[in-house]
Amino acid sequence: MAAQALFPESIPLTEDELQSLHRISMVNTRVAIPAAHIEKLLDGCCVHEKGSGPVLTNLGLLRLIRERNKQVTR
Repeated sequence: MAAQALFPESIPLTEDELQSLHRISMVNTRVAIPAAHIEKLLDGCCVHEKGSGPVLTNLGLLRLIRERNKQVTR
């Protein structure tokens, strides 16, 4: 757990959580995403909260890019 605190990008995300992250990246307003997904994405520093809802961070964007690249190379 200590490594995850130092390296939040190492927190494993399920396919559903990655889809939630992708949905957040695609819209500018609040989207319907399970609260548990939001909590985990916040803990993983992939998103941060704004008045309009969760917003992708640079780390979240890099995580999406890395996951998409993994899918392409499979």
